Amino acid sequence: MPDLSVVVPVRLEAWFRTGVGPEERLSFPVWPNKGAVVKFERAALEPRRALSTPTAAAWAGLRRACEMTGAFSWSEQYTGAALATDLAEWSLEIEWPDRRVRSRGHGAFPGLGPDAPAGAALHRVCAALSRLVDGRDVFGCSSYRRTRGLASVNNAAIADAVAYSADRLRHDDRRLEVRLDSALSAGLHRRVRAECGEGMAVLPGWRNPKSEEREIDVLVDGHAFEQKVDDIDQQLWDALKLASMLRHGQTVRHAYLVAWAPKETFDTAPAGVLYRTAGVWDFADLVSRLPAAWQKCLADGNNTPLETPARILTERIAHADCRDGREIRAVKLRLVDDEQISWDEGTPQRTHRAGEIPVTLTTTDLIEAWAATLDPQASWWHHARQEAYAAVSGIDLRTAPERLTGKTPAWFDVEAEPWARLGSAALDGNPRQLHGFLQSIGKAFVPAHTPFSMYLEAPRPVAAFHQQHAQQLKVAEASRLHTVRAMANEVVEILYGPVDVSTGTAELAFHGFDAQGGEPDPDW
Repeated sequence: MPDLSVVVPVRLEAWFRTGVGPEERLSFPVWPNKGAVVKFERAALEPRRALSTPTAAAWAGLRRACEMTGAFSWSEQYTGAALATDLAEWSLEIEWPDRRVRSRGHGAFPGLGPDAPAGAALHRVCAALSRLVDGRDVFGCSSYRRTRGLASVNNAAIADAVAYSADRLRHDDRRLEVRLDSALSAGLHRRVRAECGEGMAVLPGWRNPKSEEREIDVLVDGHAFEQKVDDIDQQLWDALKLASMLRHGQTVRHAYLVAWAPKETFDTAPAGVLYRTAGVWDFADLVSRLPAAWQKCLADGNNTPLETPARILTERIAHADCRDGREIRAVKLRLVDDEQISWDEGTPQRTHRAGEIPVTLTTTDLIEAWAATLDPQASWWHHARQEAYAAVSGIDLRTAPERLTGKTPAWFDVEAEPWARLGSAALDGNPRQLHGFLQSIGKAFVPAHTPFSMYLEAPRPVAAFHQQHAQQLKVAEASRLHTVRAMANEVVEILYGPVDVSTGTAELAFHGFDAQGGEPDPDW
């Protein structure tokens, strides 16, 4: 790997403009305390900028391109025959400790050879500059072709960008937010056609002494990403801000939270619950339950909410491992309804929507919630219910326990003789075997198909058979499901012990499930 101290220049300033395109500028260094970060700016109708952290290989490639094109001996000025306003203009200054490039032109370029097209030498250097800024076009040149197959931002593109970011940051020990912004922008730029980088959006319903607009860490084609490194509690503020931008609906049409932190931070940080559990979140309830995290947000923020959406829905869309137990996770935010909430100096002017209603969770409740999620068409509501039940009870039927905590029923030992003792010994040492059997039972919860299932409106002869036999099939199916439920109850109580957990609607809401809202329309 090239030595950064050798290949990184002391200074870089590059500027380009064509008669029909926007101005572009690359600058380095940006901030002395943030390492080798390059700023890329494009002055179009909607100005964009992005911060990138080039690799040592990218810096070495720039030095090599300058050597191969003879850039160190270019003239200081190249001028075309006619100074027309539509001719391309460019300026390039790159300084290393031992050599430098300083050249500019208006409608003319340095030569590369007698047979090379005009501008070929400069384009090679621009391709190397493109590599510094994660492959963005520089003066019409790019260092690579984007992956084909995806032209817009979607969950798959974001998951790929998160995985790319995790790989890129795997050996980054500085853990700066600008590095995460740069890595995610680069990952998205590989998969989508739109420009990626920092952006601005109107923040309605907030008191802001400076401007109605606020910065967004990464904005691409209406998709806004707010990111944090380690300090996940700050994302309670980000979630509220993005919800307000979604309500405005002009610049931001889709919103996401992204965090890069140790796994234990996601598991223990108060606001980490947004990443641990998918579901519906009431901001008033979150603030009341996470007072320390919210007060920290108020202390660090430079604007104040006045009226915001009351609730959001979160969907987990990406999760990638880095080294040393660190992870990058991403969740998508959606508005649930039109309900608004007023704020007074950071305090919500109502409690959560309804009073506390006691709820008792039993083994049957956990099984029904878990089994519903096994249907490929299960809605977010079913997944939110299952995860909230698991969080409140401490029992997640998707995961095998480390040891058996329940008792085997009497019939298990009596009717299973003479192999019961061997079977019980194997079972005690390996609960995964019985847990695997539970997963098979879960598949049996899917309603059985009958010969009549394929008909919406049966022909008259088929209707006659339906009248004669459908009731018997219905009774048989009910009996089958009763047996499946009873068997699942027995297996769960062997694996985890009996379940009888007293909780309430507010506790379930804190874990992302609105027990009072009811199951939504499946087409929502």
